[in-house]
Amino acid sequence: MWLSFVAAILVGALFLYAPGYVALRALRVSRIASVACAPVVGTAMYAAWCIVCGKMGIACSWRSVFVPVLGAALLFALAFVVFERRSTGLIRLAQGERILIGGVDTRHDALLLLLYFTVGVMAVTWVFLRGLDGSGSFVQELDNAHHLNAIRSFLDSGVWSSLSSSLYLAEPAGVDPTPGVSFYPSAWHDVVAMIVDATGVTITQGVNAANALFAGLVFPGCSYLLMRKVFPGKPVALACGAVATMAFAAFPWMVLYWGPLYPNCASLCIFPAVAWSFMEATEVRRSLSSRIVSMVIFAAGGVALALLQPNAVFTTAVFLVPWCVHRVVQASGASPRCAKRKRAWQVAFACGFLAFAIAVWAILYNLPFFESVVSHVWPQFADGPQGVINILALSFRWSMAQLLLGIVVAVGFVLALCDKRCRWLAASYALACVIYFVAATTDTQLKHWLAGFWYTDPVRLAANAVLFAMPLAAGGLAFFVEKVRALLSKRPSFSSCPAKAVPTAAVVVLVVFAFANFYPNFELAGRGEVRTAFGDTEERMVASYNASNVDVYAPLEMRFVQNRVKDAIPEGAVVINQPNDGSVFAYALDGLDVMYRRMRDYGGPGETEGSKLIRLRLDEIATNEDVRRAVKETGAEYVLQLDNPTYTDYPLGLQETAIDPGKHGYANKPVDPAKPLDLGDYRSMRGQDTYYLFSYVPDEWAGIDAVNDGTPGFELVLREGDMRLYRIVLD
Repeated sequence: MWLSFVAAILVGALFLYAPGYVALRALRVSRIASVACAPVVGTAMYAAWCIVCGKMGIACSWRSVFVPVLGAALLFALAFVVFERRSTGLIRLAQGERILIGGVDTRHDALLLLLYFTVGVMAVTWVFLRGLDGSGSFVQELDNAHHLNAIRSFLDSGVWSSLSSSLYLAEPAGVDPTPGVSFYPSAWHDVVAMIVDATGVTITQGVNAANALFAGLVFPGCSYLLMRKVFPGKPVALACGAVATMAFAAFPWMVLYWGPLYPNCASLCIFPAVAWSFMEATEVRRSLSSRIVSMVIFAAGGVALALLQPNAVFTTAVFLVPWCVHRVVQASGASPRCAKRKRAWQVAFACGFLAFAIAVWAILYNLPFFESVVSHVWPQFADGPQGVINILALSFRWSMAQLLLGIVVAVGFVLALCDKRCRWLAASYALACVIYFVAATTDTQLKHWLAGFWYTDPVRLAANAVLFAMPLAAGGLAFFVEKVRALLSKRPSFSSCPAKAVPTAAVVVLVVFAFANFYPNFELAGRGEVRTAFGDTEERMVASYNASNVDVYAPLEMRFVQNRVKDAIPEGAVVINQPNDGSVFAYALDGLDVMYRRMRDYGGPGETEGSKLIRLRLDEIATNEDVRRAVKETGAEYVLQLDNPTYTDYPLGLQETAIDPGKHGYANKPVDPAKPLDLGDYRSMRGQDTYYLFSYVPDEWAGIDAVNDGTPGFELVLREGDMRLYRIVLD
């Protein structure tokens, strides 16, 4: 399986980089910048084309998406060359310029980009891939059920459009409990679907391959562009940025196991390149043609962000507002019209821009489209002093303190404050920390106004702060490199050749920092276990992805579905299920057409009356004509129960005489580090021997849960321990 997984990564890299690189080179972007920024443009092109296919009724597959997008990029490149040769004046974008943005390619720049890629691949292998007990391991959590089922729905239906998202795209009318399609940002799902369709790997393998690509290649490559913009002519700081980018536990690592927030992770991975393109477009002394090209890239980046996860658009805005103020102050100060009262004009223009930004923010906040997002509540979890400590220690929430990295960031923050060219960067980080602080320590309306676009979620807000802190960390590391260089220069072995001191100092500082920062948990004799930030991250990653360490869709249940249920029913037969027992994953992983593909959010006005009757009164099917009619409308023929309450009476959830690590054992070892970190989330409200996610509310599934071997209207087909498959008897 690992060989097919490697093939999936290679194919995914081709998909992400090929069209974007061709399009960017056509726009006269340098080769190095084109490589780093290619996934931004490629992701936007794929997501946009999938929407077009949805409108035109074209079935999506890897061929019908990749080939036209790559072909369009090649045609664009050819058309641009012809257009350039026949145009004159302002229309001729590349007149007199071979490279519009990205600078002249040098061997040094190429080596630096390679360094970013190398560190990224090493980090994603050590922190993420090493924690998988198989290339198809997956997180059994609420958000991931949606992601996996959405990808399966895309593949089964050929509809990959963000404007027509549904978990039931390939199903006949009546199966969907909440009928209809809606907007859901699906660019990440498009990429995974392409990988799975092209290589034949499982959906979970495709998910892991896409996440490895975004975290290990796309993120460091895009970060290289931003670092190069922030530190022009500072190769030491730029080299330090390769390590700083991957050094924070809160991003990208936490979002790969908490939630998990895969589309949000992908959107924030390309954020640095989107910010870079805007800064290039608004920089001083840029030609009109270079500004146009930069804005084209920025527009493509905006599309990619919006169709990956829209809150990344607001992350970009928060980061760039201080930059815009910085540029407004620069421009007004350099204008001859403002020469007489320059300081007053600078303050006036800066305040004017801030007022404009606040007004736009307020308008968006009050749009009905965002109402459900900005009103979402993650409750206060810290007081003021604790919130400050969380920021300084970079612990935020659910990640351990990184004291050494916190010191490095603090040094970089002070250095940025002292440099008027980088003061805006310190302001961006301070703004991100303020938003996090308000969300973490209050439950006021201000919390929603500031943090609502991120659901007031501390994990997403922590990721924002980390992204803004990365350049500060690079600057802080460069400061320590300079101090070590100064010490080395005093030694005789370096005084005769001072040029050797800089690379030696950089290697020493970065190796020592990486060793201390990424060090795993360890035992200290006489003191016990010492937990580190990345040691904790490693344990959480293993606990989340380890297939033998989960209780919701346990290995024994998977085998029951794969080896027995699928053989016992006709292909395509609709199966009524109670999703919180693990069967929510049966559609994505096994292709079983279960009816309920979400764990919660039922009971609202969007749910059909038939679905409500099935959930609450299915056990009355023999006597209740309304229930019989509702079942007929869905076309359902079977009922699947993976944790039948009537027969779940074995100690610790044992499957009769079967012993399965996915169904028992954790309560015997409450201090076992291999157990789920939050075992309480998996406990049923009804008893200690049945495992569900926290979303399970028994009253919402009373009709399905009440079905047992003696319920009229149901014929027992399969049984194993507390697992049951019944055929519905309507005649």
